Amino acid sequence: MPAIGNTDEILTAIGASAFRALVEARGGSSLRVPRSISSAAHLVQWLGEEAAHRLVEEYGGFVIDVPNLKATPAYDHRVVPLLDKMSDWHIATTVGCTERTVRNIRRRATGNLPGLNSKAER
Repeated sequence: MPAIGNTDEILTAIGASAFRALVEARGGSSLRVPRSISSAAHLVQWLGEEAAHRLVEEYGGFVIDVPNLKATPAYDHRVVPLLDKMSDWHIATTVGCTERTVRNIRRRATGNLPGLNSKAER
């Protein structure tokens, strides 16, 4: 089953505090969200009951990709100088990272947390 949801959607569904907790717990991996809150004890432990309930309501029965926001600083020094010169795809290809990594660096470089503003330009 392909993963659904992007950083913006997940952040909106569960809130910033729970989003950070989710990234700390499972960042960089796929997560199967249980269909019911009764099967989501691990989510309640990580996110708190209210945020876990919202995640189950929104994504229950699906797999989501939890972003790994900790991995992107390794590329910052190579990506940031190219942000105004190339597309995200060209930067990712040149540097050897994913477009998602470039988008996250772009958002951080402009002072925004991933998911708090409109989608980055391609």
